[in-house]
Amino acid sequence: MKKAHSRIPTLHTFENPIRPVAFANHCVWVEQVNKSLQDGCECAIYYEPYTNFEHPYTVDAIYMEISYSQNRYSISGFGVIPDSERGEIKISEKYADYAEAKQAAIKWILATREFIGR
Repeated sequence: MKKAHSRIPTLHTFENPIRPVAFANHCVWVEQVNKSLQDGCECAIYYEPYTNFEHPYTVDAIYMEISYSQNRYSISGFGVIPDSERGEIKISEKYADYAEAKQAAIKWILATREFIGR
């Protein structure tokens, strides 16, 4: 797989769960240092909120999460198109190792950002 080059900063944390950390640090790849905590743990989250073009009081977002369960890393994410229809771009895939999952997640985030004009 060709490596996606990212300008997304990374923040490592020991906090569990990491969702509050990600929601407090927009546009940052928030990564759990101890990825072997337990089944179902959040390994990494990216959250990028933005204002909808047609509805200025509506906050849309790109959201990506990597979680660990049953010896596999799952990526799931969505990006809301900031227009009047608010369509979503979604992804849900599984990987054998964290590095592959992270690479796929970053690639999807960058492509989604470009598609919606971020």
